[in-house]
Amino acid sequence: MNELQQKERDLLKIFIDFCDENKLTYFLVGGTLLGAIRHKGFIPWDDDIDVAMPREDYDKFIVLASKHFTKDKDVFFQNYRTDKHYPYVFSKLRDSNTTFIEKLYKHVDMNHGVYIDIFPIDGISKNSNEKKKKMDRIVMQKAFIFFLSWPINLMRKPRLKFFLIDILIDIILLPFYLLNINNWSKKVYEKSMKKISVKESKYVANMQCGDYRIKNNIYPTYLLDEYIDWPFEDLVAKVPKNYDEFLKLSYGDYMKLPPKEKQIGHHYNSGYDLHKSYREYLKN
Repeated sequence: MNELQQKERDLLKIFIDFCDENKLTYFLVGGTLLGAIRHKGFIPWDDDIDVAMPREDYDKFIVLASKHFTKDKDVFFQNYRTDKHYPYVFSKLRDSNTTFIEKLYKHVDMNHGVYIDIFPIDGISKNSNEKKKKMDRIVMQKAFIFFLSWPINLMRKPRLKFFLIDILIDIILLPFYLLNINNWSKKVYEKSMKKISVKESKYVANMQCGDYRIKNNIYPTYLLDEYIDWPFEDLVAKVPKNYDEFLKLSYGDYMKLPPKEKQIGHHYNSGYDLHKSYREYLKN
């Protein structure tokens, strides 16, 4: 592990211990699950950790974590309820004594510590015929949420290439920012995602990943029926028992390494410091 991965591993350990203590179901997902199966830990060039929880457990986790990992603690539970300018609908666990500033949101007034991502898994359809229809609606809803979250960046310098467009968007969306309608829209979006419970669904999905990947993150519900322990670096974490089918749906031939030029991290930052809190980093 490099130093960034070590910090993320420490957060994962805290998350796992908290879930075990409170009897909450979680599992590794995305590149973290792929790394666990293929490398018994991080994909060597990976720069983040992704975990997921069935919606019922995720909602319980939000309530418990919001009280336990507060702003005055070294580890902070972050979502749009605990950090009002936070732009996403999923959650993060942050190390407040470190700095990792995501490039897109570098001007946002929020916690910028090193983090792990925590995604809810929701029911998407009760039969296979509804799957594509629901997926298309999700993409449209996510695009709308992103559009409303744009004013969070009002303090940024407009991009030179899109200067007039950025100024126009900011003027149009300024009232949404002042009235905090972005967070209201997130609540509406969450309510929509919860309409079909995981237990009632034939298919489930991680609806919070990037829009282009949603179709690769839809799974038959039975894949989440059982979990097993699996090594991740020096930890033991939960993975779906049928991880092979799970990963094939997301990545195809997942044991095949990508070409060298694609073996790079995908989270771009505007500065990070693993030994200084984001507050001190930004102040200086």
